[in-house]
Parts: sequence; C-alpha cells; structure tokens
Amino acid sequence: MKVVLIAAITLDGFIARSSKDKMEWSLDQHLFKQQTTNHTVFVGSTTAKLLNSLLPNRNLVVVNRSSNPKTLLSSVEEGVCFVAGGARTNLLFFEEITDMFLTPHPLFFKKGLSLFHGGPKKIETKLNKRLRVDSVKDLYQYQYTVK
Repeated sequence: MKVVLIAAITLDGFIARSSKDKMEWSLDQHLFKQQTTNHTVFVGSTTAKLLNSLLPNRNLVVVNRSSNPKTLLSSVEEGVCFVAGGARTNLLFFEEITDMFLTPHPLFFKKGLSLFHGGPKKIETKLNKRLRVDSVKDLYQYQYTVK
C-alpha cells in the first residue's frame, strides 16, 4: 500500500501552524482535493479542525499521539492513503511513508512547524513527477518516492 505524505510547505521548510496561516495556502487546494477524494486521510486534531469542512468524500481519520500507525493502516482497504499533518502526525507515520507530495509555496515563516515534529529526520527520496499547480505563480507539486 502507498502511504503518501501530502503537504504544502514554505520555502524555508515549514508547514502551516494555525488557521491564521490557512489563507496563504489555497493555491494547491484544488489538487489536494482531487488527489485525496475517495481515499483515507490521516490527520491530527488541529488539522482536522482546519480541514474538516473541506474534506467531504474522504475517510477522515483523526489520530492522536498514542495511535498506532500500523494498526490504523491495516484497516485501510484501498491501495493508497494520505497523511495530511500536522507535524506530530507526520512524525507518527514517518516509518510508514512510501511517497511524499510536497508543494513549496513562495512564503517564508522564519519559524513555525517543521514537516516532522521534533526536528529533521534523515529521509532519502527520488523525484518521480512534477505537477504544475498554478501557472500564474509558477507553483508545482513535487512527488517523491521514499527509498
């Protein structure tokens, strides 16, 4: 099964940390909706509050720090599922992630939430595809396989 981490990130490597950041992250929302529709999407409680009304037609699973990713993934029936944050949820699923869909936005937070809570983890990837998200802002989603 493919376990895809999907995230919008800043150029300095951060993810949105609150609903105040959300307004800046709408450029890839249409692609996120298209890619995750009819799939299981794992999110933390804060992310669920931000995205719940935006995620119809998905099996939205809200995880907590004591959730067991292997147990959660064993209940997924489709061949692909998504991990959509936040940082603690991304870290919880770190060992299970097979692919990453990252959309760098032309923003700098200077401080915020790292993609994986608790600091950088070493991860090797291979770029598979680049999808154009927005031609006006020249925004792309980069799709990686985790080695």
